[in-house]
Amino acid sequence: MCACAVDLCGAGDELRQTYAANGALVHAEIENHTGIAEKTLSEFVLALSKQCKGVKEFKKTLDANGAEFVESLVNTLWNIIQAMQVQHFAMAVAPSPVCPHSCLRERRRVSVSAH
Repeated sequence: MCACAVDLCGAGDELRQTYAANGALVHAEIENHTGIAEKTLSEFVLALSKQCKGVKEFKKTLDANGAEFVESLVNTLWNIIQAMQVQHFAMAVAPSPVCPHSCLRERRRVSVSAH
């Protein structure tokens, strides 16, 4: 795989914007449910989600770290975060027409054959 990755292939800015927009959704959901408008809390929740494989594990991890949210909020946050990951994956495997390298096309071939 070449070193250009997503950034130099033109998808980097779009990917960062999408991630930021979905991060704002996480922030808004937390604020709507708890009244806490802290960006740090949203970032903390996003960081904790990376180590979880499912919503039940996500809830346990949040509880263990003092973020004891109601189940409906946890489910909503998990769905938003999963949508972020799907969008990230879709953007990362889509080859850009401006990319002079085959790195993204190769990544798509590997990810499709892995399913």
